[in-house]
Amino acid sequence: MDSVTAAAAARPNVCTFIVIGFPHDNLEDLSENLPFVRRLKQMGVVNLAVNYYSTLPGTEIFNSLYDSGRIKIDRDYFGHILHQCHLRPVVSYKDGLTPWNLFLWKFRLLFAFYSSKVGSGATGGLGNSLLHAVSVVFTKKHESKLQTAVRNGLISA
Repeated sequence: MDSVTAAAAARPNVCTFIVIGFPHDNLEDLSENLPFVRRLKQMGVVNLAVNYYSTLPGTEIFNSLYDSGRIKIDRDYFGHILHQCHLRPVVSYKDGLTPWNLFLWKFRLLFAFYSSKVGSGATGGLGNSLLHAVSVVFTKKHESKLQTAVRNGLISA
């Protein structure tokens, strides 16, 4: 094993999870995440997951939303918790920020992360990320969340 391969093998596979759509989020908050996710990539983070805020009983935000009548404990409420894996959220708790807006922000953040160049040699970028993701078709091994998503999508298709 040469030194480059050894260094790559020793590098941890770090994944960062970001949650968007809190009731207090605004467009400025969401916009501040764009340079942040680019910096994460430059610092060596391998994967990024962007999830939607889901209010859970027992939290301060849940109590506030429940007291204001924005949450009712019914089938729809529990359904939205189960839909957290969907690409588009079922509900938004931020006035003026629709589920469609959250969906677009999720992809904007993922694009900013996966299209970022890495290191002083400006390697990486969207093309490299996509090539790495699709390589799972030929290698049958997946080392990243993006590769796993591509593999699972191809299998289920």
